Amino acid sequence: GLTIFHGTKDTLICGCYGPVTAEINFVPNQKLALYDRPFGKKINEIENGKTVLITARNRVGRMLWFEVDGLGWTIWEYLQF
Repeated sequence: GLTIFHGTKDTLICGCYGPVTAEINFVPNQKLALYDRPFGKKINEIENGKTVLITARNRVGRMLWFEVDGLGWTIWEYLQF
């Protein structure tokens, strides 16, 4: 199943218990850029505060990236689980 971070960066849970959602936690009244892959090019934007489905996870070095709603990738710091 999909493995994601939940609660803290050190605690892993399995997403096999059902869909995992998060809220975009960026800057009020601003849109968060989403990328085609970790450290890739900007392909989309999403509104702050929107609830999204986590569709994939990828660790690159010390950074944890999540794909949201299949629209693009962002980092852990901009998601509220």
